Amino acid sequence: MTTQEATTVERVYPPKLMFMVANPIMKWMLSTRLGKRVNDLALLQFKGRKTGTDYKLVSAIHQVDGRAALLTNSGWRHNFAGGHPVTATIGGEKFEMVGTLQAQPEAVARVYAEKIKELGQTGASRRLGVKIDGPDEPTLEQLTDLTRDVGLSVIYLDPVAD
Repeated sequence: MTTQEATTVERVYPPKLMFMVANPIMKWMLSTRLGKRVNDLALLQFKGRKTGTDYKLVSAIHQVDGRAALLTNSGWRHNFAGGHPVTATIGGEKFEMVGTLQAQPEAVARVYAEKIKELGQTGASRRLGVKIDGPDEPTLEQLTDLTRDVGLSVIYLDPVAD
C-alpha cells in the first residue's frame, strides 16, 4: 500500500542578487525600444499615496478575466487600495492606467488557482513566486490560507477613461 504525498504551497522569492542586478537592466530596457520585445513585464511609475514617494519598478503582468493584472505581496501594493493612478510601460508603449487592489483572500486565491492551472507548477514558481510541492495543484483552501498568511493580492490595471 502506498501513501499519497500531500501537496504543499508556499511563497518563494528570487535571490536578492537577481533583483540588484536584473531590475536596473530591466527598468532601462523596458523604457527603450527594446521593451517592445518584452510583453510579460511592465515598468510601473506612480507616486506613493501617503508619502508622495516616486516609485519606478518592474513587475510581471498577467491577463486575468481579460484585464491586465499584477500579482504581488510587495508592500507597495497598498498604494492601490481604492484605485490609484499609474503609468505602465508594456511592450514599449506607455499607458495611463488606474490600479485597483484586490486583497480579499478568497478572490485572490481563485486568481492564483487559475494562473497555476494555466502556467503549471514550474511556471507558477517562476512567474507567480509560488512553490508547489506534491503531485497535485494546491486546493483553493490552501491558496486562501497562503493569501492570508503572506498578503498575496491582485492589482487590476484599467485604462484611464477619457
